[in-house]
Amino acid sequence: MYIQRTGNQVISSGRATPQLIHLLCSSYVHGFFEFVRHDMEKAEALRYILQLRTFFACGWDHLFNI
Repeated sequence: MYIQRTGNQVISSGRATPQLIHLLCSSYVHGFFEFVRHDMEKAEALRYILQLRTFFACGWDHLFNI
């Protein structure tokens, strides 16, 4: 597992559970399918992808580095 190999204490410290990590990963992946589901134009989808990536990056950073 990535978390164990990096030596991060996010789970052992109680900041997150394996279930939360799974939920967040699934939410991120499913978010990309929303662009297809809503039949977005490529330019609009790319803009939202960047926003989605930024949103999740901030959240992951907070969990892993607080």
